[in-house]
Amino acid sequence: MPRSLFDILRASLFALALVCASAAAVRAQSEDELGEESADPVKLFEKGQDAHAKGDLVTALEFYEQALKLRPEFPEAEFQRGSALASLNRLPEAEKALRRAAELKKTWPLPHAALGLLMLRAGRADAAEPHLHRAAELDPKNTQALAALAQLRATEGAFDEALKFATRATANADATAADWALRGRIELRANDRAAAAASFERALKLDPKSREALAGRDELRANEAVNSDDLGVAAPALEEIVKRDPKNAAAHARLCELFRKADPQKSLAHCRAAAELEPANAAHATGYAAALVQARRFAEAAAILRRVVAAEPDNYPAHANLATALDEMKLYEEALAEYKWVARARPDIAVTHFLIARAYDLLGEYKLALESYETFLARADADRNQLEIEKVNLRLPTLRDQVKRGVKPRRK
Repeated sequence: MPRSLFDILRASLFALALVCASAAAVRAQSEDELGEESADPVKLFEKGQDAHAKGDLVTALEFYEQALKLRPEFPEAEFQRGSALASLNRLPEAEKALRRAAELKKTWPLPHAALGLLMLRAGRADAAEPHLHRAAELDPKNTQALAALAQLRATEGAFDEALKFATRATANADATAADWALRGRIELRANDRAAAAASFERALKLDPKSREALAGRDELRANEAVNSDDLGVAAPALEEIVKRDPKNAAAHARLCELFRKADPQKSLAHCRAAAELEPANAAHATGYAAALVQARRFAEAAAILRRVVAAEPDNYPAHANLATALDEMKLYEEALAEYKWVARARPDIAVTHFLIARAYDLLGEYKLALESYETFLARADADRNQLEIEKVNLRLPTLRDQVKRGVKPRRK
C-alpha cells in the first residue's frame, strides 16, 4: 500500500470525532438542570467552541479550562478540552481529560470513541479496543468507533470481520469519504476488487479530492497493472500512478521490473526511486542493485548487495546478483563463494556449475575447474545451455592436459 495499513484513521477519523460536542445540548442542560448560575461556564464553553472551530486551539483550551474552573463537573467542556489537547499533541493530558468526560457522563459514547482513537494514534491498539466497543455499544451507529474497529480487524488480517464493521460504518448517514475509502481498502485486501472499486468511487463522489480514495483507486489499478506482463498495458497505468503519487514505492518497483529489458535507464530510475522511498525494503534494494548490474555499475551494485545479504542471508536474488557483480569486477574468489551459495540454494540450475568452473579456471585451480565443468555437463540441458556446452567442450582438452601435467595454479 502507498501508506501503512489504514493510517488514514489517524488523521481523518480522529479529527472528526473530537470536534462534535453539541453546544445546543449544553444550553439545554444549562436551562433544564443547572439554572442561571451555569451561564458563565456555558458562555466560556461556547467561546472555546468558536475558537476551536477557527483552529485557535490555545485560546479554545483557555476557555474550556476557565469553564471547568467554574464548573468542574462539565463533561462537554472536559471532552472538548481533551480534543484540543490531542490536537496540540499533548496526548497524556488529552487521555486524562477524555477519561474524566467518560466518567462524568457514563452513557455518552463520544469520549469512549475519542479515547479509542487517541490510543490508536499512540499505537496502543489493545487499550483502544475496549473503548471502541463501548462506544459502539452505547451508540450502534457511531461511525468513528465502527471504522476504527474495522481498522483493527484489518491489521490483524481478519478481513471478514473488518468488512462487517466497515459496512456498518458506511451505512450511516454521516459516513465520510475516508470511511468509504477504508471500506474499499479492506475489500481490496479481501480480494474483492469489484466491491473495492465501487467503494472508492462512492468515496470520490463525497469528496473528489479525497487522497485516501484516490490512493486506493490507484492501488487497485496498480494491482491490475502488476498482474499484467504486457508493458503497453501495465506501464501507462503505473506511470499515471507515480505521476500522481511520486512516493508510491510499489508502483516504482513494478516499473523497475517492467522496463528492465525495454528501457534499462528508465528501469534504473524507478528502481532507485523505490529503494530510496523504502530503504529498509530488501526487495527494492535488490531490484536497484540488479539494475545497476545491468548498467555495468558493478561496484555500486556490490556495495548494496553486500548489505542486503548481511541483513537477509537467505536472499537468493541478492546472492545471485552479487556473484555476477563480483565476477565482472574480477573478484573471482569472492564471486566463487557466492556461486557456491547459489548452487546450494538451487542445485537444479546447471549453469551455476559452469560459472563455478569458470571461476576456478580463471583462478588457476584447474583440477577443481575440471570437476565443476564435468558436473555442469552432466546436468546441462542441450538446448538451454548450448552456448556454455560449446565453450566447455572447446576448453576441456587443454584443461585435461593441464591437470595431467600438474600445472600449478597461477594464484590462490
